[in-house]
Amino acid sequence: MHNYHDTHRTLPSGFVRKGFAGYGATWAEICTSKSDGSAIDNSNRGWAWGAYILPFVDQAPLFNQLRIEGCRPSNSGSTAGPYSGQGGPPLRTVLPAFTCPSSPNEGRDINNSLQNYAVSNYLINWRIGDRNTRRKLRDITDGTSNTIMIGERQLNKRTNPGAGGNFEDRQIGGIIYSVAANTTASVTGRQQWPINSPYLGNTGCCGNDGPLTRYAFASLHTGGAHFVMCDGSVRFIGENIESDPNAPAATTNNGRYNGNFLYQNLMNINDGNPIGNF
Repeated sequence: MHNYHDTHRTLPSGFVRKGFAGYGATWAEICTSKSDGSAIDNSNRGWAWGAYILPFVDQAPLFNQLRIEGCRPSNSGSTAGPYSGQGGPPLRTVLPAFTCPSSPNEGRDINNSLQNYAVSNYLINWRIGDRNTRRKLRDITDGTSNTIMIGERQLNKRTNPGAGGNFEDRQIGGIIYSVAANTTASVTGRQQWPINSPYLGNTGCCGNDGPLTRYAFASLHTGGAHFVMCDGSVRFIGENIESDPNAPAATTNNGRYNGNFLYQNLMNINDGNPIGNF
């Protein structure tokens, strides 16, 4: 992320979609085909932060193969056009850098609840990277060591809450290259729910999840989860950190949290609230 910032003078967008912040109202206004050369449709898929940083995690060949050119990605299983002859769909390429060894991810390489793109266990804090954002490190006036950049989330949703089984560890994980059409939780995380909150929706994301529990950061680590701070350090933050029980109601539509609880403050970039030990 920092190498991307050094090169582009901005952090990557959480994801890119049409119709906002200088992008066309329809995909056809900014490109004439999808990344695999097939015809454009107007779905909500778009390249995500994981795709943009590929050259900076020793994946430049994959970056070039994906043809990330400002247009929307193809379907995950595509082997059409420039995606042919690659030994499989490139958008299903699993990268160890994006998976946590402690998360079995149901034994899957692809996330079947998020349009079958390659699974990821790491999500960007939506206050750092959201739709078409271009934030700079200098915008983080609360301090880079006090602001979360990336957190983890396991893929573990086989048990349905209504089936009488354990669902404390249920979560939807994420995907690497593209924001899914059905939820931006596929590539971003939010501060409304405490660490390790379970996903309470349907087995196939994201029905009956009105409270948006799918956006929680969560892991299979005992007692908390790992986070990358904006200064590049990695912190294990305990699930019992002070967290606002009314955070969903205190969060505006643009992601700003209007309370003063420690966990939520770590997500904001410029609220000015003091940060204690964590």
